[in-house]
Amino acid sequence: MSVVLPILIGLAYAVGLESWTFIGIAWLLHTGWDILHHLKGSPIIPFAHDSSFGCAVCDPVIALWCFWGGPSLISLVRIRVTRPHTPDGISS
Repeated sequence: MSVVLPILIGLAYAVGLESWTFIGIAWLLHTGWDILHHLKGSPIIPFAHDSSFGCAVCDPVIALWCFWGGPSLISLVRIRVTRPHTPDGISS
């Protein structure tokens, strides 16, 4: 398994050069890799025992962002901040 998973991730990343969906799939595969590291007791960062678990929690969030098409987060924040507000406090 230690050879197969990196190959699958590499293929997903290679195909992902033209598809956000495959990049998202690769991040989910990477999550599996992190879980294996956590369960085996060999964390990604040797002196941080739960580093693999933390990575396994964050990676699916990145995958969701990729499945959403990888929009610019800065643009999303700008739209949210600059959106005009009505007097009743509800954004238009």
